[in-house]
Amino acid sequence: MAPVEYDDGTTVVHADDGGSDGGSERAALLVYGHDGARAHALVRGSALVVGRGSPSHVIVADPSLSRQHARVAWGTSASR
Repeated sequence: MAPVEYDDGTTVVHADDGGSDGGSERAALLVYGHDGARAHALVRGSALVVGRGSPSHVIVADPSLSRQHARVAWGTSASR
């Protein structure tokens, strides 16, 4: 699936969840900011919480975000 680009500069890239290359699959959440980009590893079956403060795993200093703004999961139905 091709990347989707939005007017605000956000780009969403969908990973192909099909097939396996012998167990070496990896996934990461890429967070882009004014100071560059950071990759946060996703663990299959676990959720990563993004928000403006604790107890989020990925903290984004933006007052428009809630403390626990988004939950990202790989390989589960827990993504929202």
